[in-house]
Amino acid sequence: MARLLVIDDDPYVRELVPRLAYQLVGNAIEVLRAVDVGEALAICAAGEVPLVLSDYFMPDCDGPELLHRLRQRFPAIRAMLMTGDAAMVGRTLAEACVPVRDKADLDAVVNEAVQLALEGL
Repeated sequence: MARLLVIDDDPYVRELVPRLAYQLVGNAIEVLRAVDVGEALAICAAGEVPLVLSDYFMPDCDGPELLHRLRQRFPAIRAMLMTGDAAMVGRTLAEACVPVRDKADLDAVVNEAVQLALEGL
């Protein structure tokens, strides 16, 4: 079974991503949720998480910093960032090869994340 960790401070997004993922592939994926870097690190430490889908801007730690912290402990983890900031959409964080996707099109973001998670099987 593929695993995907969604990290977002918005509870609506944390609830919607699993629903969209399950609509796409049913029980072929397990979607885990975290609200911040502390929860994300704890979830990753508890079991293999091959793909992270994180919000770019969060109050305590932005997405790039969160991914940096995760990769320090889990170097093989792959990631995608999502944002509502149109100026950031379409960019790739070069140092981490992490795409930044448009949160306004959450269906497409989740579809891409699910496909990446399934590739990791």
